[in-house]
Amino acid sequence: MKKTFNINLEKIKKTASKSALITFAAVIVAGVIGTWSVNILIKQIIHDRSEVLVPDIEGMPLEEALELLSERNLSLSLIARKYDPDIPSGSVISQTPPPGLMVREGGVIETVISSGGQVVFVPRVEGRVLREAEMLIRQAGLQMGEQTRTYSRTVEEGYVVSQSPPPDEVVQGDSYVDIVVSLGSADYDKVAYMPDLEGMRIRNAERVLNEMGLRIAAVKAEIYEELPEGTVVKQSPEAGVEIETGKSVDLIISRKKQETLQVREEIIRYNITSEDIGSDIKIILSDDIRDEYVLYEETAEDVEKIEIPVRVLGKAKVQVFSGKNIISEKIYEEKKETEEYEELLDTEDPGEDLFFEDIFPEDYGEIEEFFIE
Repeated sequence: MKKTFNINLEKIKKTASKSALITFAAVIVAGVIGTWSVNILIKQIIHDRSEVLVPDIEGMPLEEALELLSERNLSLSLIARKYDPDIPSGSVISQTPPPGLMVREGGVIETVISSGGQVVFVPRVEGRVLREAEMLIRQAGLQMGEQTRTYSRTVEEGYVVSQSPPPDEVVQGDSYVDIVVSLGSADYDKVAYMPDLEGMRIRNAERVLNEMGLRIAAVKAEIYEELPEGTVVKQSPEAGVEIETGKSVDLIISRKKQETLQVREEIIRYNITSEDIGSDIKIILSDDIRDEYVLYEETAEDVEKIEIPVRVLGKAKVQVFSGKNIISEKIYEEKKETEEYEELLDTEDPGEDLFFEDIFPEDYGEIEEFFIE
């Protein structure tokens, strides 16, 4: 006997729809509960992290700053680099957050790192009219310094006789450039008026005196820690005094505190490689008297070895530039003084006279090799 089944399709559809809704609602509820639980867990983890004091890393080299932050479970982010003549290259200029605040472990300290002082080359303004000299100095990112006026046999009135620092010296941006401007010719047959040399470097003072038919007889070196070495601090005769042409002038120049005047010969070496060809190569020397003195300046045309013998005073630094980029730097350490030069400069009397003919017996003109900007 056959059994008959009555299937109510409409009822089945309603039952299925209801089950689907219940399942979907359950999934939503589970998702909400799961998200809430994760958020609670994350907040708990963050809350459980201890707080640490932000250290002061301003002025520190980057390597030391990283090490100090790592010890406190903090990290460093470099957000910018800036030129700063007061902060060494590679050191921290500023930080955010500032030192002294409490932050969670794992926090990030944002920093601005120094690229050092922006260096520029001093333009050549000697022989140029005053207005043009001022324009060139400002265009180079430098400032006009002291203007001194003097009579000149060879330089026309209103034109620059000399400058300090000298042309092509490497200096920090915004540095001052002092100039001496010609008053034109005067009657030098019998007398001249003594110029004001105080504040000039010895090289510029010598140039001004030579223009007036005068010469340097002797120089006394005295300790002036606050002045660049080789700066004229006193003169005799004084400025404005009449002096006969051909007469000599005595000067007192500044020097730093040191035991003896150390003079020695070094060989400055640099190998020009194929990568240098076509570039402007410049070699600059600094020692106890000279500051950024150009030893070599040429466009590299072929691979070669450069060897430059030079006499230096005390500790010396040699920098090699390709264009405006420093590609090499070497320090030549001070060597033990010789008895010959100890006799020339009594260390117990820093004001002893240094006669050029004694220190540089070969030629009085050798002064330009040593007392130079």
